[in-house]
Amino acid sequence: RDFLGNKKIITIINDDFINSGGVFSNKFKKTQSMTCSISDAVLGVSTPILNFLPSHSNPEIFLPWSDDLYTYPKKRLAVKRNKVLLWGYLHNDIDFQLIGEASKELKDFEFLLVGPINKKCNKIIRIILNSNENIKAISATKLKDLPLEECCAGIHVYKSRSVLGRSISMSNKTLKLAAYGIPIVTYGVENFIKHAGIINSKTLSEFIKGIRYSQVNFYSM
Repeated sequence: RDFLGNKKIITIINDDFINSGGVFSNKFKKTQSMTCSISDAVLGVSTPILNFLPSHSNPEIFLPWSDDLYTYPKKRLAVKRNKVLLWGYLHNDIDFQLIGEASKELKDFEFLLVGPINKKCNKIIRIILNSNENIKAISATKLKDLPLEECCAGIHVYKSRSVLGRSISMSNKTLKLAAYGIPIVTYGVENFIKHAGIINSKTLSEFIKGIRYSQVNFYSM
């Protein structure tokens, strides 16, 4: 504040530094509180993160956005929407095992894992690819270059104990998918926003039902 003088300070907290800080949690908490106290505006990217911010700083939610305008998907009766899309950075918090289990029950669907792969995930991804013919891994690709006319859902799937999953209210990919009219099915993100175009699931069975529902009701969600 001394350095910036009268200039406005806007602080954006984009991660749960306290819970993920381990032995440094108390230090992060103190530093974060001090930073918020001198800020003119405090924004958090999810409701769980807001709960960790000092109330006197009057924190507000700051959700991701999309640069693409919403386009209602064209009905193509000849095209069977049977592709499920996981698009983004493929990291270790994603529940790839659950995707593998779901694909065994959804043999008539194809799961597309699109994006750069964290080396920690190489083994589990290789296992589910070798065990399921209806799962494909694709290198990083722009959303508009994917077969969106065949997709029935985008998925956000996190391990049940993932700190990252618990701290998310909306992925930075959510509205980008929604701009193309693609519904979202989630798992392991208990604080995700509620919306008619989003199906939040807590079990494998609910996740599978959510994907089937998005296919059958695609144009009415």
